[in-house]
Amino acid sequence: MEILAIVLGIGSLIIAIFSVILAIHTIQLFKRTDQLVKEKDMRTKEMIDNGNKRTEEILKRTQEIIAEGNKRLKILIK
Repeated sequence: MEILAIVLGIGSLIIAIFSVILAIHTIQLFKRTDQLVKEKDMRTKEMIDNGNKRTEEILKRTQEIIAEGNKRLKILIK
């Protein structure tokens, strides 16, 4: 009986050590995942901002072309 208690005690100790190691590893993975998500969010925000700037430039140029076309049309009508 005494040997069984010792074996079970050692087994419990080994399981506890593995549990602590697993918990530490899980915490590290959570931190890394959070960091990756933040980096991805920053890249996505940058892409959206660049897209918005490009859209504004295209819209501005389109408005300039329309205004120029209207001027030419007025000249042709006269």
